[in-house]
Amino acid sequence: ETLIEAVSKIPKSGLLIGGGWHADLGTQYIASINEHSHRLLPDRCKWLGFVSDEDLPMMYGAVDVVVYPSIIATESGALLMAMNHGKAVIASRLAPFREKEKLGALTTFKGVNNLAKKIRKVLRDDEYRASLEAGARKYVEANSWEKVAEQHINLYEDLWV
Repeated sequence: ETLIEAVSKIPKSGLLIGGGWHADLGTQYIASINEHSHRLLPDRCKWLGFVSDEDLPMMYGAVDVVVYPSIIATESGALLMAMNHGKAVIASRLAPFREKEKLGALTTFKGVNNLAKKIRKVLRDDEYRASLEAGARKYVEANSWEKVAEQHINLYEDLWV
């Protein structure tokens, strides 16, 4: 709801909603969000549903910014995937995302108006967007499986030497 309301405050912007949802959310909640998007963003919101791995590069290539408005997540594979594709990311102001914000890998928001302001800034300020994209790539590279494995090996060597 927050993302839909924020995008509605930005003329000439659109919204792609990708991914599936947990079955426990129920179809009533999803129908409510869908109706909300049709009311506030007529002809400006497209629901993609599940996006296959093969289609992810095309989807990420079609967007200027990825917004992760979760209010409960402690980490997100989808958020990391967006960062891996070098996209500017805006996420909820939750602890794990604030930590990435300190590293320059993304920016966080709190509330509809603040989110709309952040989206506008990313869309209008090329230098700012580029800095978030570079920060995202740097974060992903520093936390790749190869780097994590290397850190573990170094730790084991330090403990046993």
